[in-house]
Amino acid sequence: MIGPYETFADARRIAKEVLAGADPYLGCGLICEISKKLGSPPSLALFELLAHEQSGHEHLGITPDDLLVEILAALRALVSDNAGQETASVVPAMSKRIPKDCKGIELGIGSRIRLLSLSGRWLEELPNDEIADVRSMIGELFVVEEIDEYGQPWIHKSWMSPVDGICRGHSIALEPHEAECVTGQSNLPPLKVVLSCANGYRPEIGLVVERLIASGVIYIGVVGKESEKIKDIVDEIAVGDGSAPRFVLTASHPGVTLEDAINFAQSLSGAYSGEVQVITLPCDRLSK
Repeated sequence: MIGPYETFADARRIAKEVLAGADPYLGCGLICEISKKLGSPPSLALFELLAHEQSGHEHLGITPDDLLVEILAALRALVSDNAGQETASVVPAMSKRIPKDCKGIELGIGSRIRLLSLSGRWLEELPNDEIADVRSMIGELFVVEEIDEYGQPWIHKSWMSPVDGICRGHSIALEPHEAECVTGQSNLPPLKVVLSCANGYRPEIGLVVERLIASGVIYIGVVGKESEKIKDIVDEIAVGDGSAPRFVLTASHPGVTLEDAINFAQSLSGAYSGEVQVITLPCDRLSK
């Protein structure tokens, strides 16, 4: 696919080339970049989500092949869609913003939120069965897993298909009106977290752990490089200066797989029963 990659017309041209046989994943990525340059117009914004999910989400059961049907559907919609063609080029670029909830409370990785609503054309373009799954997330609690380059918080949920046993999931970027921060509230359902730290310790991890403990997390397991060191840091943060220690069960898993660490967390029962969520750290999008 030959450039330029600047305008809405370029995005439509790329879509036509992909539908004629070009690489769909490359095409999706190029249209994503065009969308960012044009300020994420509605006709192109879905490609940013699809491009985002193409990599770095394997631990959540999402691979590029899982997205192919959605990518092709979005490309067909773009080719047949004339809306926004004249105005997209004049939309100002989206700038970095502070991630906040509906009440203006600042969010970060590890913040616990309640999903209040979902909006956007991307939802309407999903297959009907996936729309039902995604809408079922409304009202549920999630931990923010990522803050992207625009300052949007991301959450994720997976579903196991009762038909073929395949795990499918969706990662969703939230607007402020769609989320309510519940960190620090009482009577929250128990939550267990596995921190996957492929690159070892970074000072920013402490910020994430503080938010998780404040969110009522009852267990934090650490897997990956320097997992024992990070586990000790989690313990230190929980104890603080000793005047008001917060008890959190912790474990390190040196030399084992992420799947093993998840299985261990799921095996905890009794007072440590609860949902398990994976947060991958560190990443370039760690944010205060």
